[in-house]
Amino acid sequence: MPPEFVVYLPVRNGGHHVDLAIGSVLAQSHARWRLVILENASTDGTPERLARWDDPRISIVPADRPLSMYENWHRAHDLMGQEDPATLVTILGHDDVFHPDFLTDIAGLVRDHPDASLYHTLFDMIDENDGRIRPCRPVPERESWMSMLGSMLWYLRDSFGTGYVFRAGDYRRVGGIPDLPMLLFSDWLVFVRLARLSYKVSTLSNRFSYRRHLASTSGTPSREKHAAHLVGMWHFIRLVRTEFAEFATTDAGRAGIAALLARELSLLTVPIIRRNFSAENRVKLDELLAIYDEAADGVPASTLVGQPYRPARVFVTIRRFNAAQEYLRYHWWGRFRR
Repeated sequence: MPPEFVVYLPVRNGGHHVDLAIGSVLAQSHARWRLVILENASTDGTPERLARWDDPRISIVPADRPLSMYENWHRAHDLMGQEDPATLVTILGHDDVFHPDFLTDIAGLVRDHPDASLYHTLFDMIDENDGRIRPCRPVPERESWMSMLGSMLWYLRDSFGTGYVFRAGDYRRVGGIPDLPMLLFSDWLVFVRLARLSYKVSTLSNRFSYRRHLASTSGTPSREKHAAHLVGMWHFIRLVRTEFAEFATTDAGRAGIAALLARELSLLTVPIIRRNFSAENRVKLDELLAIYDEAADGVPASTLVGQPYRPARVFVTIRRFNAAQEYLRYHWWGRFRR
């Protein structure tokens, strides 16, 4: 018999996007699934939208109070304790959508790789109006956790919370998603931890869409987002250097850490962004700069950030200018439009 999947869908103020997400689950060609919606005290009519869906496979778990993003997502970890440890589960962002054959293709991966600990598919990135931005970066059919982590650090992967499938027992074994600010870098950690239990496999076809728009944590150039980005990365780098020390102490690991820091610190050190950090966060920023100096061993940051066939320093200068421009547009020019 084909495997059954449990899809967890955390939502707060999902608007019409949550209807698209739910509809994408109902449209699956693989019929054996259950959808558990983690409703987080929405105030935009989302509870009323959810109540209109009449399908015995859908259950709604309301929150008794407004929860943080972490608290709502972590409810999936707690509910998985009620499942058979071998149950296949996945988490769907409320503004993302599965393509019709997502679960069918995952079931094929499970059949062909029963000892894998993490399953995934290629995907498209879409905008707020469902327009296709681009496909995700290439992913091998099979990879180890070290290859996965190294590729993330070098930004050779697009990796977000949606699209990964794993077993309930494994997710609880690694502790679920870590509590980092705005969950930035949290998904990287939990999925690398899951891959580390065995290995990761992926389809070579695009089977879901991740929505990237201004309201998402991946698209907002706000003071809060920049602070969360800095603190989340500070925690992430510290965990990589301790929990994954067998990778971090290799030449490949040090190069990957240097590449991530060169890329991200080139934005976080833009003067107009840096000056808005608290004193405590500036200490964290200085610590990350010191880690970069140690890991890069004299390699200029612009060399690691620059793109092939482009003058590295010019590329970095343009990137920093664009970051400052986006910040000003969000905080000042946008103020006059509101």
